[in-house]
Amino acid sequence: MKATGPSKSGNGVVFSSVALILITDHIAPFLTKWHEPQKEFEQLRAEGVTEFTPEKSWECRDEFLSDLRELQRTSIQYTAFFAKAAGVVSNDI
Repeated sequence: MKATGPSKSGNGVVFSSVALILITDHIAPFLTKWHEPQKEFEQLRAEGVTEFTPEKSWECRDEFLSDLRELQRTSIQYTAFFAKAAGVVSNDI
């Protein structure tokens, strides 16, 4: 990026700036909120129990999944924005 400058779309959108907004405003807060609680819960599981089984009994599971769905919706919106700015045509976005 230093040699050529920031990546821009044909309409002048600076991709790195938009990516930083996605990371700092959406991904980082999600990870900050949920990394430690999830890690602590996983450490409490009984020996011989897989890491996926006890998540169903995690008291924070519903709130976590709600926050995750919101992050997914936001990420899809940003993905569509990046695709449009880059001129990508896709029916899947």
